[in-house]
Amino acid sequence: MTTLISLFPKSWQPYIKMLRLPQQGTVFVVFLFGALDAHFLNPRALVTISLGLVLWSISLFFANDYFDKDDTDKFSKRDRAGVDSKVDSRISLLVWLALTAGSGLLLLSFGLYLQFAILVLSGIAYDMPPFRLKAKFPWDLVTLELQYLVAFTIAALISSQPIPLIQLLALNGYLAVAEVVHLIADREPDRLAGLHNSAATLTYKQLVRLANVCFMIATLGFFYLVYFHQSWWYYILIPFIPYVAHLMGYARGARDDLEKIQSRFNKAYHIAVSLANYLVLYQLGVILYLLKK
Repeated sequence: MTTLISLFPKSWQPYIKMLRLPQQGTVFVVFLFGALDAHFLNPRALVTISLGLVLWSISLFFANDYFDKDDTDKFSKRDRAGVDSKVDSRISLLVWLALTAGSGLLLLSFGLYLQFAILVLSGIAYDMPPFRLKAKFPWDLVTLELQYLVAFTIAALISSQPIPLIQLLALNGYLAVAEVVHLIADREPDRLAGLHNSAATLTYKQLVRLANVCFMIATLGFFYLVYFHQSWWYYILIPFIPYVAHLMGYARGARDDLEKIQSRFNKAYHIAVSLANYLVLYQLGVILYLLKK
C-alpha cells in the first residue's frame, strides 16, 4: 500500500494515508455475516449497503487520524499521516463531508435513516472534540460495539428476520478480542498522550482478562453453531481459535516485558486486519454459492 501511495503527488499522500483503505475489511465482514445469517442475498442491496458502510468506515478512520495527530500519534511508532505531514483542516473537512454524504446517499436509498444517523452521530462523538469518546473509558468500547451492532443487524431488519443472537455474540467476541489486542498495542502511546480510554485506564492484567472473557464467549458460540449445524459459513473461523489461545497465553506469561508484548500484539493486530480482507473474499464466494443453489 505504501508503494501505491508514493505514486500520488506528495500533497495528496497524507490524505490517502488517512483513508486507511487496507483496514476497511472489518465493516464488510460484520455486515456480510449478518446478511448471510438473515439469508439476505439481494446482489444490488448487498453492493449498495456495503459501499455505504465502507464509506462511513473510511470517514471514521479519516477523522480519527486527523484528531489523533495532536496527541497519541506523537508517542506512537506507527506511520500516521498527521505525524509526518501537515494536513489542511479545510481539505480534511471537505473529504470527511464527501465521504459522509456518499455513505448517506447509499444507505438512505434503502431507508436506513436510523442506522445512518446512529453511525454518523456515534462516529462524531467517538472521534471529535468536545466529546471524543475514544479518549474516555468505557465509552470508547461502548461506541465501537454499538457501531458493530448496527452493521450486523441491518440485513435482519430489512428482511424482517430475527436477529441471530448466538452468531452475534460469537462474532462480536472475536471482534472484541481484536479490539483488546489493539488496545494493548496502543496502551503506552495513549497513556503518554494523557488519554483516559480503556487502554490507559485498565491495567494490563484487566485487559488480558477482558480479552480472555471475549475469547471464551466467541469459542463457546462457534462450537454451539457446529454442534447444532447452524451458520456453516462461520466454521472457517474455528481454526484460528488455537492461535488466539496461544496469544492470550503469551500475554499472561510475558506481562512484565511490555515492549515485547506491544510488538507481538501489533503484529497480531495486522494479522487480524489481513484476515478480515481475506474473509470478505470468502464471504463473497459463499454468497455466490448460495445464489447459484
